[in-house]
Amino acid sequence: MSCEAAQACLLTKALNELAEQDDEVQAILIENLADWQSSVAEVFRQAITAGELTGKRSAEKLSRFFIMGIYGLRTYAQTHPEAEIMHELAEQLFSDLCQ
Repeated sequence: MSCEAAQACLLTKALNELAEQDDEVQAILIENLADWQSSVAEVFRQAITAGELTGKRSAEKLSRFFIMGIYGLRTYAQTHPEAEIMHELAEQLFSDLCQ
């Protein structure tokens, strides 16, 4: 996992656990997660422009779906950590993004 992805996971945990207690912390975390999503969207935008993705879905929709998939994979892995299953799910996420 990249450093950026690891930081996003930390942000997500903090958002879930700390943000309810402090509005200022919540605002900072939401801003950082939005910045991460914008960065992911930019990568998808570049892939669409380069013809690596079809462009049937916008970069913003792809980034939201991708991030939702990461959240889901990390949550699922907490109770089903088998590497083979996680690999299959990650491959499915990738396949769905590339359609």
